[in-house]
Amino acid sequence: MVLILLLAGPAAAAEEPASGTEWWYVLRARANMKIGNYRAAIESYEKAAELNPDNREALKQLGVANEKQGLTTKAIEAYDRYLARFDDDPDVAFKQADFLGWERYAYRRTDAIRYYRMGLAQREDLPRRHKLARLLAQDRGQLQDALAEYRKLLAAKPGETTWRAEYRELLVWDPRNLDEAIREYRSLEKERPGDFEVQRKLAEMIARRDPRSEEAAQRHAALVARRPEDAALRLKYAEVLGADPRKRERAIDAYREAVARRPDPAVRETFADLLSSSDAHRSEAVMQYRVLLRERPDDLEVRLKLARLIGAKRADARAAIAEYDAVLARDPENAEAHRGLSQAYAWIGDRDAALHHSNLAVRYGARERETAALRGDLMRGREWRAGPLARGFFQEGGSKTELRGVLLAAKGRGDVTPFLTLELEAGFEDYFRSADIDEAGVSGQNQAAGYFELDAEYRLDPEHRVEIGLGYHGLTQSARDVVGRAAYASEGGRFDWRVGYERKLRFDSFTALVGEEVAFDDGVDVVRREIGAARENRFAGRFARPDREGQRLSAFVEPYVGWVDAYEIDANPFVGIQGEVAAKVADFGVASFSPFYRANVYHYRDDAFGLNPTAEDPQAGAYFSPQLFVEQVPGLRIEGGWAGRHELVVEGGPAAQFVQEGGQGVRFELGGHARLAYVLRVRESLFWSFDTRFTRIGSAYTRGEATTNLTFTF
Repeated sequence: MVLILLLAGPAAAAEEPASGTEWWYVLRARANMKIGNYRAAIESYEKAAELNPDNREALKQLGVANEKQGLTTKAIEAYDRYLARFDDDPDVAFKQADFLGWERYAYRRTDAIRYYRMGLAQREDLPRRHKLARLLAQDRGQLQDALAEYRKLLAAKPGETTWRAEYRELLVWDPRNLDEAIREYRSLEKERPGDFEVQRKLAEMIARRDPRSEEAAQRHAALVARRPEDAALRLKYAEVLGADPRKRERAIDAYREAVARRPDPAVRETFADLLSSSDAHRSEAVMQYRVLLRERPDDLEVRLKLARLIGAKRADARAAIAEYDAVLARDPENAEAHRGLSQAYAWIGDRDAALHHSNLAVRYGARERETAALRGDLMRGREWRAGPLARGFFQEGGSKTELRGVLLAAKGRGDVTPFLTLELEAGFEDYFRSADIDEAGVSGQNQAAGYFELDAEYRLDPEHRVEIGLGYHGLTQSARDVVGRAAYASEGGRFDWRVGYERKLRFDSFTALVGEEVAFDDGVDVVRREIGAARENRFAGRFARPDREGQRLSAFVEPYVGWVDAYEIDANPFVGIQGEVAAKVADFGVASFSPFYRANVYHYRDDAFGLNPTAEDPQAGAYFSPQLFVEQVPGLRIEGGWAGRHELVVEGGPAAQFVQEGGQGVRFELGGHARLAYVLRVRESLFWSFDTRFTRIGSAYTRGEATTNLTFTF
């Protein structure tokens, strides 16, 4: 026996690991685990793991020891290290996943999912799979994965009602699963035939799959019949009906009831939107929008809807303008409001305001294509245009009225703003008379000069405008060459009127136009004096019934008063009135015929037509200034156009004239007027025009002129 002990003792000692080695620490840890000394066990397992990071027992038991010591966080860290090397241990994987599924470790939800999957890869565990499914369901991005886990659970236990209920709820989340969700709820409905909530959920899903479904409408109608006081349900029923234009009237009735029971602004707005889609309910839609605006006056979107609805009718364009203006008062850069105003102003005929708001709509974000058609209509006839022009002029009637002239210039016109149009004409002009010496000793002369005339038209609104013009003709190189005009005009529905002032050149003779120096003997000495360079200053008012489409009779009357000033003579006042009445008696499409009657009566205080002033008779302005002139012209006007490219106007008639000059008696003379105008549109952006006029004022003078020009539009 002693021999056996002696022999066994050295053998046992030889098998025990050396102190400080890996297995020495493992054995010490095992011993401490048995006696419950978990702190010491933790220290030993940590030493063993440091010496061999792949020591499976040390890594796993380190987690167990920390867990038994109550150090859960340390245990989790240890299990992480263990499972990172050994993923074939379902028990530890499930334990770790359970830990990380706690709310305090919600930030490690992804790791919990990973550990559940790690454990399930080794061993099926339905409760753990359920936990995995619930974790996955917390993130809609992992919905399909969650559904896949629920399908596995239900395949294993088809009768598990809790799991199926959760599965049904998840199916509803994603439209891709809507058909399956409907099938599940149909099955549930069979199980619970009277369950209101199940039927409600099923009706909602059917409506979601196909809003126009008749089944959805019928199911909601049945639900409303069961709970007529449920405002939310009644609203849903109205929404389902409203999704199908064929059920519009039913939807309107349902919404009307829903609004009566639950006057929520959002519901009322939806109701008003539905009403606005039907012209028959337009007035009720307007009323509903106005109710909303009383409750929410700053709701610009509702006000825009109201404005669009009102503005859909041309007759209500002005009311729509008021609503759009209210929007702009709060949001001046609202593109939709500017676009609506553009349409509304176009409908009431205010093209300037319409174009102005169309420009602002584009500036503030409206897409060009949304306004392109309207802007194209508004810009028609308002394009920038420019081109050369030439004019020839002749006048005969004795040496004192003889006058010739040519003019070469360029002319342009365009809208600087939608309300302001500028027109500029500038060029060169040359006037002359023959070189023969007349009885007064006056020889032929000519005068060439440059000139310009700038006109501006500012439209206050479609009916009222202001016109201003300023020009300069360098004929005398003095302030006498300044001309100008100013007027205020109104165009009404049936009548127009205009008042204004104009200062212009007088073309009665070369002397009247340019001026000249003459000499006369006053009995004491030979006196030299500048005469002529007459300039007319006229104030006039015009009242007219214009020739507008659909009207056969047109007329105007224009009283005027003013004076003519010339070199070194007193201003010569005059007063007169002229008018015309015309009737369109025939219109054949390509041509219309309008006989007219024109009359003009005027009186000058002094006869200043003479060329030789004397001390007794100093009035020598060289312009036609009878003390009485009465003219009556019966005539015919023919207007026509054809092929979309040609326009022609021909008019004229004889004139019966009564003239009294220089204190003489009244004499009867014959004169007349004629005009021929032709326009050819060469192409869309280029047209040529020719205009010639003829006037005979008794024995005073005969005048003719012709103007031609090319106009390019841009």
